[in-house]
Amino acid sequence: MTKLSIHTSQKTAILYGMHTELALECLTQLIQHPAYSSIVILSQIKGKIRHQKISYLILKDSTLDTLQEDITGNDLFIFQDSYFDSESTTSETFIQNNYILPLRIALYGKKNNVNQSHIVTGASTLLKSVFMPHKAKEELEQSIRSLNYWACYIYKPLNVLTQSNTLREIVSSFLMDKMNKVSDGLLNKFVPIDQESLVKLMIQNAQQLEKGVHVLKNEDICKIQNDLKKNLE
Repeated sequence: MTKLSIHTSQKTAILYGMHTELALECLTQLIQHPAYSSIVILSQIKGKIRHQKISYLILKDSTLDTLQEDITGNDLFIFQDSYFDSESTTSETFIQNNYILPLRIALYGKKNNVNQSHIVTGASTLLKSVFMPHKAKEELEQSIRSLNYWACYIYKPLNVLTQSNTLREIVSSFLMDKMNKVSDGLLNKFVPIDQESLVKLMIQNAQQLEKGVHVLKNEDICKIQNDLKKNLE
């Protein structure tokens, strides 16, 4: 039986979810982080980003089973899409990309002794598509928790500020943040989370080596980020 091996340097990160902006931000930070010497990107197409740390595993239904032995490393990062737009995708495609594929990746990773899993489940949703993302979110959370990783972190932001946010969303987020500060954190449950800070928190948690399941809701993430900002001031 292979023993669990915890690494704090020269680590390999496994990254899935390059169809999301959060995953792109995660890739940027992983490249810069000294703890990671290699990054394995699992994607259905080969991306344009090239770096000496990066290697790609191309996922296709016909080849995924044959790739399972290659899904090895130390820390697994999975990003679930937030939006389902019936005009641009189908229910089957959404479920495939945001439940079936990430779950199989997590299953193979656990089989290959990957130590930790860090999962961001879908954040804000379009009103017309609330059911599909939330159902996929709940199922993915429960399924990955049941795999019993040495450490499993599940991040549940309500809304994440990304580069694609509209001016209206940015202004609303700014006002919400100001109101929250005046109320001394009473609105933490609703305050939008900064993309860069969220990913930084994920990678930082991956270095803490805290065993067990850790579920961070929007208010938890917001409080941690506010505390970090105060320490930097």
